[in-house]
Amino acid sequence: MKSSWQFWMLSLGLLVGGGLVSATQASAQESVFVGMDGDWEVYDLLGVESDHSYAHKSSIWWEVAHYGARAIKLHFKKFEMADAGDTVTLYDGQQVSIQTFKGKNPNGFWSPEVPGERVLLYFTTNSFSSAYGFQVDQVSILR
Repeated sequence: MKSSWQFWMLSLGLLVGGGLVSATQASAQESVFVGMDGDWEVYDLLGVESDHSYAHKSSIWWEVAHYGARAIKLHFKKFEMADAGDTVTLYDGQQVSIQTFKGKNPNGFWSPEVPGERVLLYFTTNSFSSAYGFQVDQVSILR
């Protein structure tokens, strides 16, 4: 029985208006196996979230990778952007845009399937207003 798995995460940050020039953080996250959803393995995941509430003029990247995966999906536990200028975009490992999310979804949702071993998540905000942001609490992989 599966109990945990390591997911590699890379967080790259550049905060233009807040004084932080750049920051890089890479870590291996132990993720606890939650169960199966059809052919998909579901794991709890920590560390992929914005500040609550987020700063103006932010541009931050996260990478979630599971080597050997055919596809990956992310579960957003909470998602709340202040306006259309604040977005989260998912890319595959080749940096092809999969989908851009905006607006509010307080009840949570699963991202579309991202093919390959890597998902890149890009969070960008404007200078007008801020809100809660987002929190990814689970990852699902297809082997």
